[in-house]
Amino acid sequence: MPIHLGADGADRIYPGGAEVDAVYLGDEKVWPAATEWSVVFVGAATTGVFPAHQAGDLLVAVGQLTSGSSTAPTADAGWASEEVSRSSCSLSCRWRTAPGPGTTPPSAHQSWATRRVLLAYRPTRAATLTDAWSTSGFAYWGGNTFSFPAATPPRLYVAASDASSSFAASPATSGMTVRALADRRLLVGDSDTGAAATATAPAAQSWAALALTIAPA
Repeated sequence: MPIHLGADGADRIYPGGAEVDAVYLGDEKVWPAATEWSVVFVGAATTGVFPAHQAGDLLVAVGQLTSGSSTAPTADAGWASEEVSRSSCSLSCRWRTAPGPGTTPPSAHQSWATRRVLLAYRPTRAATLTDAWSTSGFAYWGGNTFSFPAATPPRLYVAASDASSSFAASPATSGMTVRALADRRLLVGDSDTGAAATATAPAAQSWAALALTIAPA
């Protein structure tokens, strides 16, 4: 019996009395069509509580430490991590797939950080962070322009300095959308193009930067 999916495909197929799950031509699955992977930004917060989210969302906790110590936070079970530090400016990023709404931020990470940004992203299927890039330096009050290289999109950017009011209230950036600015020292942005990006901190001293790609898990 021939099956005609038509130009717009079909929601369900019943070749007999039973519904089928998939159609193959040889070893190639031709129905249902694979859903293209994508991800959208849900929200960001600096209050210690993740924005409203649901099961399957990618949750990202970004923390900055400016206590003069470059010690990374202790591990939080169930959370992956990436860190970079320079003198009195340390960065830590932790992430996981949300098991449901109301997920609690990673406790050790939150206790360690001087300032925090919590983000939620909604992928069409499970996502993670990968392809980490980091750098750090010291500007001796000369300011710094953070330069992030082009990479596979979508890309998450984090820039931080230990100097008071390092970034302008409306930060000067290019190639990214600013999602949060905590205490004008910790900036988090993202890009769906992956092009090279910059963020300028006129009052930077010790500084650190981190970038990661949001990718299918």
